Amino acid sequence: ARADTQERSSAVDQVEALSQQVAAARSELQKRSKEGQDARNSLATLEQRLTQHVEICRWVTTRCAEALGEDKSQDPYVSASITSSDTFEDSFKRIVGRTLTLLQ
Repeated sequence: ARADTQERSSAVDQVEALSQQVAAARSELQKRSKEGQDARNSLATLEQRLTQHVEICRWVTTRCAEALGEDKSQDPYVSASITSSDTFEDSFKRIVGRTLTLLQ
């Protein structure tokens, strides 16, 4: 009878330990889920800002192309003498620079 009592006590202790582990795992999962949601929200905000920046850059290059008398239907970046090694930033700087030179 004493052995049964000890076994039950040991089993109860194990169940309690497992319950604590499950509670800790749940808590960690909720914490990580919130962190993940925060990261997704930050990424969505960043993507929105990036889209806005791309739109303003397109607007600027279109206005510059118009000031340079270039065909509106043509991509302004093409007319800015883009080479295969040019980046978007290089092309943007070039067409804005050409426009500013023209306006001086």
